Amino acid sequence: MQRMHGEALSGTIHGRLGCTKGVGMKKTALLMLMFVVLMLVFVPSALAATPQDIYDDYADNLKLDGTYTPEELKAYLNDPVIHQYGKPDITEPLDSLTLSASSSKTAPPSRSRAFRSFS
Repeated sequence: MQRMHGEALSGTIHGRLGCTKGVGMKKTALLMLMFVVLMLVFVPSALAATPQDIYDDYADNLKLDGTYTPEELKAYLNDPVIHQYGKPDITEPLDSLTLSASSSKTAPPSRSRAFRSFS
């Protein structure tokens, strides 16, 4: 009796491993579920704006067109590479814009006169 290639392969593999069709499908479904969970965990961090993205956004038309989180703006301010190699006519106004935007998003309005300066 002559077997076709697909029949011989599937019969041999499943026969040697002791697997049935249902177990293989369960393993596949479990692997797919784990893949989806890992994607949900790691993709948002991969989509975060880098300091270079913020610099490029501002350098494009001297406006920040994107919406950035305070953490992303802080990362831009703390990036030594951008500030060392970026153009000063871009980094200086962007620094002041970033400082004002990050402070307005993170700091609540001051209600006490004790912390205001006397200048």
